Amino acid sequence: MKFRSLVCALAILVPVTAGAQQQQAPAPESLFEQAIHDYLLRHPEVLMEMTQRLQQIQGENGYAQHKAELVDNAQDPVVGNPKGDVTVVVFFDYQCPACKMLGPEIDKLLASDKGVKVVYKDYPILGPGSLMAAKAALASMSQGGYEAFHNALLNDKTSGHNLGEPRILEIATSVGLNADKIKAEMKSPQVDAAVTRNIALGDQVAHKATPGMFVGSQFVPGAASFEQLTQLVAKVRGENKNSAGEPGQKSKRS
Repeated sequence: MKFRSLVCALAILVPVTAGAQQQQAPAPESLFEQAIHDYLLRHPEVLMEMTQRLQQIQGENGYAQHKAELVDNAQDPVVGNPKGDVTVVVFFDYQCPACKMLGPEIDKLLASDKGVKVVYKDYPILGPGSLMAAKAALASMSQGGYEAFHNALLNDKTSGHNLGEPRILEIATSVGLNADKIKAEMKSPQVDAAVTRNIALGDQVAHKATPGMFVGSQFVPGAASFEQLTQLVAKVRGENKNSAGEPGQKSKRS
């Protein structure tokens, strides 16, 4: 990690620089601050690494505080294995380009691993079209068509943030849903409450950005490839196995 390199460089640089400038004897704090300044100018990518790590830490703290809301809300759409041993929670927006990239990668994961449960959190933060699409998708659950509709919405190529109700309902019809029923249910208190709940939760744990995922308790900001998802799932599965102990192994504690 470059951050470790920064620390090591500073540990060497400060005393060397101080010895070379004993005549002027600048304050050690000034030398340290200048070294940090110079290093970050040469390696601005360190700031991105630090931001991502901070998001991970904050996300994991959010998971601990909101676990039941994240993984056990019966009103959330679930795909994959409802009793899977690893749960992936995805905050997304139907008009988010990175979310559209992530969708097929999750589909690959589900096709290759039958032990994964995916919880979708419709998190519409990119305008009116996003909100309408989220409500329509949640309304489709009563017809048992959420997954097909969800995938079709993510695959839609409407440019910019211009997704509107006519196009949304057209997509619903294309996957065999009753568009009139969806249009009516989009206005229901249950759908409105679900979207409001997701937005409030996403604001707390997803950093007001999409996509944002939890693989187990680990927060993953941004999109991820199938390979990355597979590795994360394997890591969580291994951690779960270790925390539970080997099958048949008795605890030494009373």
